[in-house]
Amino acid sequence: MKPNNQLTLSYLESHPLDAARTLERLPAQISARLLEAIPSELAARLLAAMSPKAAGACLHEIPEFLGTRIQHAVPPVAMAHILKVVSPEETRTLLARLRLRDRMHIERLLYYPLDTVGAHMDAVPFTLASDLSIGEALRRVRAYPPAGNEVFVVDRAQRLVGIIDSIALIKGDGRMPLQTLVRPAPARLSVRTTLTMTRAHPAWQNHRALPVIEGDGILVGAISYRTVIEATQLISTHPPANADLIDSVLNLAQIFWTALAELLHNLSTLRASGARGGK
Repeated sequence: MKPNNQLTLSYLESHPLDAARTLERLPAQISARLLEAIPSELAARLLAAMSPKAAGACLHEIPEFLGTRIQHAVPPVAMAHILKVVSPEETRTLLARLRLRDRMHIERLLYYPLDTVGAHMDAVPFTLASDLSIGEALRRVRAYPPAGNEVFVVDRAQRLVGIIDSIALIKGDGRMPLQTLVRPAPARLSVRTTLTMTRAHPAWQNHRALPVIEGDGILVGAISYRTVIEATQLISTHPPANADLIDSVLNLAQIFWTALAELLHNLSTLRASGARGGK
């Protein structure tokens, strides 16, 4: 099947959703031949708009060199949807053709539900160990400048202790323990917190990135508000199946307890300051 005239290409470019629905109704061999005959960027748009099952069947029919060409243009979220329905052997083959960064991104999408922060977080953010001195921490920040002013502080088991402002490091006494400058993290997002709940978190009013934890408070990544917005827009065309009500309730509880913990910490800090002032 070769779209030899410009009118056909114009239709495909102008109505990709309608074209994708048409391709879904055709045998996979015929749809694959059409994708093979058109520009790879357009083929990728159509493939991303098709149902995962139909797109997976097309990829099965497309020769390896073309599969590689199309895969790089398909959004990672759409590719993850496709790989969830193809065989494990085909998944391994398709992933092996991708660049390392793209493969790692899609593997996270395959491991975590697509509508959670775990699937979209930036893994292994810059951190400081809580048992450093302020001077040692400042030297590390200057050697490896973090993306933002706020730096995550962890213990030796990689558990999140809190955050610190890099400006506070500059003003602090280099001989003092770093722990004296650490303040509570504004939130502790679980890897399975939904993007919807994350987007509504009040901590975005004052912070550009929030920590993502797993298990017993282990810091596994961070996510920015911009990433949350972009990820939400990406999955809007590929909504996850059946959102889990229990997860939503747990996410609400998580936000509540995080806010309460920060409030209690602030109250205890004020009391301690008052006690020292009373002396």
